[in-house]
Amino acid sequence: MSVNQGGGRSLPWGRAIGWTALFALFAYVMIPTLHMRFGTPGAAGPSLMHKQAWYCGHFVTALPTVVIGALQFSSGLRATRPTVHRWLGRTYVALALPSAVAGFWLACVTDDPGSRIPAAILALLWFGFTLGGWLRARASDYTSHRLLMIRSYALIFVFIWSRIDADPVFAPLWAWIKDPNELMGNQAWFGILVPILLVEAWLSWRPLLLGRTRATARAARAA
Repeated sequence: MSVNQGGGRSLPWGRAIGWTALFALFAYVMIPTLHMRFGTPGAAGPSLMHKQAWYCGHFVTALPTVVIGALQFSSGLRATRPTVHRWLGRTYVALALPSAVAGFWLACVTDDPGSRIPAAILALLWFGFTLGGWLRARASDYTSHRLLMIRSYALIFVFIWSRIDADPVFAPLWAWIKDPNELMGNQAWFGILVPILLVEAWLSWRPLLLGRTRATARAARAA
């Protein structure tokens, strides 16, 4: 933890760099995605109710959760302004749940058959972790609440990996797959599974392999 001149505690450099890199990656994939989806004729679907309204609703509700969720990781905010933390949390839940529903519908009607099941699973997991985290908070089980909400927030950034692994930079990784439909399906599964497995490795597997008792609870408090 770094210390400023006034003696107050400030954000560690490691975390500051990590959050900056994460948001830079998010902007790197989000800006061209929004341009493609809403700037290309027909890319948002053939009609308002078939896809267009669902895409708009999904993005409008999902984008604010990126910033709101990041603020919820501030231990200072939780300690000094718990009311703000709670209202931000409620706002996150109110946005994430309908966004997950929209994402599930879009997964079901996507033109890429190989992405339907992984994208639908992603939407269901996001809905389930978010709803479960909110319910555990209402039950005052804050350890379980944090663990579930960490997983909920991590799923937002599946979007980053699922777009980056389709970037031309990663083309050599997929050179062995010649069929375009097979390629898209593998990229969809890869993009979803890698972030989920990384979060599980950090929260559950790493502490268990190190033999630490009640390790997941400590991981939640440290996040």
